[in-house]
Amino acid sequence: MRPVRRVSDWLVCSSVRGLTVWSRRRRSCSGPRVTGSKLMLGTRSSWLGCCTWATSPSLHVPTVEEEAARDLVRSREDTRQDLMSARHRMSKLLLRHGFVYSDGAAWTGKHDRWLRSHRTGDLAFEMAFDASYEAVVQTVARRDRLDRAIELMAADSQFTPMVNRLGCLRGIAPLTGFALAVEITNWHRFTGQTIGSFLGLVPSEYSSGQTRQLGGITKTGNSHARRLLVEAAWHHRRDYRPTTRSVLQARWEKAPEDVRLHGQAGVNSRQRTPSSAVDPLRRSKETSRDRQRRHRP
Repeated sequence: MRPVRRVSDWLVCSSVRGLTVWSRRRRSCSGPRVTGSKLMLGTRSSWLGCCTWATSPSLHVPTVEEEAARDLVRSREDTRQDLMSARHRMSKLLLRHGFVYSDGAAWTGKHDRWLRSHRTGDLAFEMAFDASYEAVVQTVARRDRLDRAIELMAADSQFTPMVNRLGCLRGIAPLTGFALAVEITNWHRFTGQTIGSFLGLVPSEYSSGQTRQLGGITKTGNSHARRLLVEAAWHHRRDYRPTTRSVLQARWEKAPEDVRLHGQAGVNSRQRTPSSAVDPLRRSKETSRDRQRRHRP
C-alpha cells in the first residue's frame, strides 16, 4: 500500500466527496446584537444550542490537478516577492554609494543601461554589484517563464471557462483570473457578500454590551486572493472608454453572452460624471471638513 502524501489523496481513497463543517455561528434572534466579551456560554447545552449543522457550505476537496495549478500560481507569487526584494537590494546598494536614478520610470530598458553604466569602483563594489544585478536578472527570467506557463494553462485547461468569465471584469487579466480560479476553485460556495468574509475583506468588530466598534479588515483567509481582488478593484475604479481594439473587448468575445452583459454593465456603472457638470456654486460652498468627510474611506 503506497503512503498517502496529501490530504486530498486520503479523502479520495476514503470516498469522501464533500465535508460539512461544524459552525459555531449563533442562530439569528431578535434583540440587540451581543458578541465579544459579553457572550457567555455557561453550560454545554447552551453551547450546543448556539451551534448548527450544515450552516456552512460543503468544503471542496481539491484534485491533484487543482493542487498542481495552485502550486504554480503560488510559485509565481513567491517569485514576485523575490523580485521586489532583489530590486530593493540593488537600488539601496547604489544609493549607499550616492547613485540615484531620476530620469523616468525605474526598471525599464533605459534604467537598465543606467545601472550597468555605474558598475565602477573598487573590486568589492563590483562583486557586490554583480551579485545584486544577477539576482534581479535571474528572478525576472524565472517570473517570465512562470507567466508563460500560466498563460498557456489559462488558455487551455479546466480553468479556462472560469478565467474567461472573470476576464469580463476590468482589472482581471488572464494571470489574475487564473490565480483566482485556482485559489477559490468552487465559486458556487459564495455570493457577493460571503466571499468578502472568506477572504478577510470585511471590517473587524468588537462589541460589548450595547456598544459596537468596527476596525480594520480582518485579513483572514487567503492573502494571495485577497491582494488580487484589491488590486483588481483599484483598476476597476478608473474610468473606461472602450474601443473596438481594446483588450477588454477581446476578453468579452471569449465569454458567454450573459456574462458579457454583466461585465459591460459593471463597466458602464463606473462611468463618472464629468467635473464640468458639477455646479461651481456648490463646489465653492464646500468646506474643507466636508471634503475630508466625503473622501474619508
